[in-house]
Amino acid sequence: MKIDYSNFEFTQDERKYMLKETERLQETHPGHVPVLIQLDSNILKMDKQKFLISDDINFNDYINNTLKKKLINLYNNDVLIINVVKFSGVQKLIELKAHPKQMRDVYNEYKDPETNLLILRVARNTTYKWVKGYIGYLYGY
Repeated sequence: MKIDYSNFEFTQDERKYMLKETERLQETHPGHVPVLIQLDSNILKMDKQKFLISDDINFNDYINNTLKKKLINLYNNDVLIINVVKFSGVQKLIELKAHPKQMRDVYNEYKDPETNLLILRVARNTTYKWVKGYIGYLYGY
C-alpha cells in the first residue's frame, strides 16, 4: 500500500498499515523511535518525512541540530512551532514546547495510539520584517 504522508488525514486502512509498518520497524531497530514530520506551511520543504531517530538523543538537540538543517527555505530568524498530532477518534493538535527530555520519553508520552508513530506537525513563525520584505520583493517596492 502506498501512503501519501504529506496528507494531514489518513483513512482507517492507512492507519492500520502504518501501525504494522511501525511495529516491524521497532522490531528491527529497537533503539530507535519512528517519527513522521508533517509540514504545515507551503513555503517549508523537506526531502523526506519519515525518520528513525535514536531514542537517546535529546529532543531539543534533534529539533535544533537535525530538523532545522533538513528543512529547505528556513531562515535564521524563523521560529519553528511544533505540534503533536494524535488520531484517537478525532484529530488533536498538542503544542510541544522545548523539552530537555530524551526522544524515547517524548515518544512514550506523545505517540499516536492508532499508529505508534510520533507525528510532529511543523509550522514556521516568521518575523514581521521578513514578511514585509518578502511582500515588497513580490510587488516590486
